[in-house]
Amino acid sequence: MAWILFLDDERSPEQFDIRDTQGIRIVVCRGVSAAKYEVLERGLPCEMWLDHDLGMDDSQNTSDSIQFLKWLRWNLGDQFVPRWTIISHNPIGQERIMHFMQDWEKSFHAR
Repeated sequence: MAWILFLDDERSPEQFDIRDTQGIRIVVCRGVSAAKYEVLERGLPCEMWLDHDLGMDDSQNTSDSIQFLKWLRWNLGDQFVPRWTIISHNPIGQERIMHFMQDWEKSFHAR
């Protein structure tokens, strides 16, 4: 079943102009662990809205969406690359996400 991952430790989808989800459920995850759990339960999302800085994880270590994306690509990245939107206000974080996702897309389509 298709679903949309919204990965942000503070904000909610209502704060963004997410239009026409065609009835696809948006699942909000506040951190890497929650996002991994949802992927394991639901499968690869059809779309991802990604913040970069995700605050502290369960072990009180700083976490970011790149940690999740690396896990996702390693574990399920051979299926397809989800559509993605960067919602981070951190310019360096935006660049990191963009480069990671573009590399994933390039390597996926080169197979």
